[in-house]
Amino acid sequence: MKESFKTGILKYTLMGIVVLMSLVLGIFFFQKTHTPAKLDLTKLHGTYLPGGRPLPAFKLMSTEEKTLIPHDFIGHWSLLYFGFTQCHSICPAAMAELHKMNEILHHSANMKSYPQVFMISLDPEHDTLATLGQYVKGFDNDFKGALGSAEMIRLLSQHLGIVYDSQSRKDGQIDHSGSITVINPAGEVAAFFTPPLNAQMMADDLELLSRHFEANKDHL
Repeated sequence: MKESFKTGILKYTLMGIVVLMSLVLGIFFFQKTHTPAKLDLTKLHGTYLPGGRPLPAFKLMSTEEKTLIPHDFIGHWSLLYFGFTQCHSICPAAMAELHKMNEILHHSANMKSYPQVFMISLDPEHDTLATLGQYVKGFDNDFKGALGSAEMIRLLSQHLGIVYDSQSRKDGQIDHSGSITVINPAGEVAAFFTPPLNAQMMADDLELLSRHFEANKDHL
């Protein structure tokens, strides 16, 4: 009787331990698979925005003669650069680095998809879809341009923290910052690249941001 009782206690004790261990292991693997992966900010060269920032409502026309709205950025990594075709210094240098970055990414096995690069004109009074398209294709055949009204560009650039002087100088030049806005596939502002721009650093950041996004997309 006593032996039977002791055997029963041992049996249920072992069963309890097994159940407890299963529960602990279940919680461990749940946390491993459901806890968002952290981004190592020390490896980023650009400015990261945790959680992303939604794009404002806007409507532009692309050099492919298609309407461009925030929804068009969903499903792609996108880079937005604000400039103009008659820019003498900062724009050519930025576009050249973006081309080099694009070349690096196309030779990388780490990117699931390649970013779409847009140059948004700060000079809608003089730039046309034709001249803007010719300008961006001169740097990279994959690049696109976009035009909008002066007011639309002002509101969009203001939201994205792009600073420029809407009044061009006597030589036709427009003073503006050279930052690049990074849009993630959820259509959110994920990061900024600020001058001096470096192709390899931008490519490295995009690969890191892409891996982080893919690892956490179920939590977005």
